[in-house]
Amino acid sequence: MNIPSNSNPSDSMPSDNSPSDSMPSATPWAGLALLLFLAALLGFGAALDGYSHSVHPVALLGARGVPHWLGFDVLGLLAPGLLAWWALVRAGRAMERTAAGGEFGMVGRIGWTLCTLSALAFALQGLLPVDAQRGSTMASGD
Repeated sequence: MNIPSNSNPSDSMPSDNSPSDSMPSATPWAGLALLLFLAALLGFGAALDGYSHSVHPVALLGARGVPHWLGFDVLGLLAPGLLAWWALVRAGRAMERTAAGGEFGMVGRIGWTLCTLSALAFALQGLLPVDAQRGSTMASGD
């Protein structure tokens, strides 16, 4: 039985102008953000005498008055937050290339917006550090 085919064999081959080819993946940026955050968390946590990851909050490493606080704020919060934001921007651009946000549509765009704002808020923690002295004073009620 010979069934006529209307498709061209070259249609099944990927084109040179597909969005995945022209737009590099956001995954390396997100991976770099994660690795930088983990390295800063482990490195600055080990450098701070008496710091325990299971007892103390992460924000303590970047609190003013703590040794090397500025380094942690830049390497542990600001840079990873901005890298995560950039990864989300690239993912959003790839999503825009598909029809109205792809298969997720409005829900996908809302989720993308919330994730983008979350990444910026994470980075802002590095610009607005906690004051270690005031925090301990406020906690003791003085």
